[in-house]
Amino acid sequence: MSFRSHLILAFLGIILLLALGILLAAGRLAERDKAETIRFAEETVKKTEEANNRLAAQVLTGYGEFMVKEKAESVAKELAALLGGRKRYDYAKLRRDNRLREIAVQNIYTLEGKAGYTILYDKNGENIFHPDRKVEGQNYKIWQEQYPEAWQAVEAAITHKRTYKYLTFFDQENRPRRRFAATVRVTGTPFIVAAVVNIDEFFLPTQERVKQAGLEIMAQAKQTIVAQAEVLQRQFEAVGLLSLIGLSVLGILSGILLAGRLARPLHDLAAYAKNLPSRDFTSLADGSGVPRRYLNYKNEVGNLAASLDFMEVALRRKIQELVDTTAAKTQIESELLIAREIQLSILPKIFPPFPHRREFEIYAVIEPAKEVGGDFYDFFLLDDRHFCFVIGDVADKGVPASLYMAVTKTLIKAVAEQGHRPGEILARVNRELVSGNTSSMFVTVFLGILDTGSGRVLYANGGHNPPLLIRPGSGVDYLPPSGDALVGALEDRSYRTTELVLAPGESLFLYTDGVTEASNREGELYSENRLQESLEGRQTGSPQETIEAVKARVKAFVAGAPEADDITMLMLRFWGNLSDRT
Repeated sequence: MSFRSHLILAFLGIILLLALGILLAAGRLAERDKAETIRFAEETVKKTEEANNRLAAQVLTGYGEFMVKEKAESVAKELAALLGGRKRYDYAKLRRDNRLREIAVQNIYTLEGKAGYTILYDKNGENIFHPDRKVEGQNYKIWQEQYPEAWQAVEAAITHKRTYKYLTFFDQENRPRRRFAATVRVTGTPFIVAAVVNIDEFFLPTQERVKQAGLEIMAQAKQTIVAQAEVLQRQFEAVGLLSLIGLSVLGILSGILLAGRLARPLHDLAAYAKNLPSRDFTSLADGSGVPRRYLNYKNEVGNLAASLDFMEVALRRKIQELVDTTAAKTQIESELLIAREIQLSILPKIFPPFPHRREFEIYAVIEPAKEVGGDFYDFFLLDDRHFCFVIGDVADKGVPASLYMAVTKTLIKAVAEQGHRPGEILARVNRELVSGNTSSMFVTVFLGILDTGSGRVLYANGGHNPPLLIRPGSGVDYLPPSGDALVGALEDRSYRTTELVLAPGESLFLYTDGVTEASNREGELYSENRLQESLEGRQTGSPQETIEAVKARVKAFVAGAPEADDITMLMLRFWGNLSDRT
């Protein structure tokens, strides 16, 4: 064999070794890039899923707590209207009352279905109403040893006006879960309403959807990455075989260049995936951060780039949905504030309202809670001698209560100006409110008409807190309860007109239950006794001074605790002839 042949064979051997080296290196590079791309894609999806789950849990837990508190307050308000003020209660008879059962036992739903329910028990721990009737009549004291945490929650509800607590329990699969319970005492009764939900029912479905979306995106990305890596591997093998058959040094160089060209897209896409966790997903940008040139490829590189592009766009959309939900909640809160401003604008706010009338003084104030409520007051002259004054409280909150308040206030003034006695005014207003009242709302009202010449006051009370009569030198006393029905609750109700006579310098102090039921952080109520004591030391102060002093004492008592209800007060002082006024 000639020397030339040896050189050719040697050259071919060198080419073979180079081609094999290139083939092995290309294969290892493809495998490394495939593993790296998959790892960064998995990490990105996992971090995004965790962030979405935390946000969903935070937002929807707050929403769930709000729903449970509102449900407990609503049920307690309805039961107070039906059961409050009784001297004794026949539990067996109560349990046979289907209407009471429908009010006391209500399901609490999420968009996915039932999440909890309400129950009713008394201050001794005996269960009155429960979704499982087998539990009714049992006493929660049996929990003292087996479920000490639950029994502590029951004890707290017995001694406090409202409680909000989390309890830990184990489900049928022995998994620890959190249960949120809100309790509200039913005013004027020995009963307590408890609303209980599995709080994770509000956010687990959303988290599961986020998880499934991440799994689908990751599965598609993995499938595309693996398929692309296999195609690239076959392409590398073909280049090596071509090099072995007859490529020269130019062929070897071309193979190296081709390998670099084929591996570059994976490097670029891996770098994109590595940088993905640091990107801002809170805005719907046009497209994604995937290099645009690879999206135009008509091969597997294009498919991989399209899959990563879809993954980023889908993640942005999911996160934007959560952002939009939060923004919608903020918008609702803003609209409620505007509704509150509109509500307050229809109440008299200029004092003194009748500067030329020296026979009487009047002052009123409403201190709104955070949300739209149903408290109102009003006063107006019926003629030159008779002055009408009224205070009321709609048994609900929110925009419906605000609208119901506006309708009630307008009806009262319209009927009063027709010249009826107070009892007849409330009876006529009751008929109008009951008619077509599909929402089952009602209102408590105290209405009086003062004869500004004689001091005689005719009044009627539709289930409202009894006012206080202030007689300087003689003390402060509550007017006797009327026992008449709530306004707007039942058809064909009659209301008694009662009479009292104010001497010059004597006053009437009207208020809503937001004053006496204001509670501090320990759950202690301001109470009727504290209100009476506050007025004992203000028997000669002007109506405005007296009301502002009471308001200051209430605020000092609650000491920054959240306000659960509006604080509304009205004070009327009779002077009679100007010569009697001091």
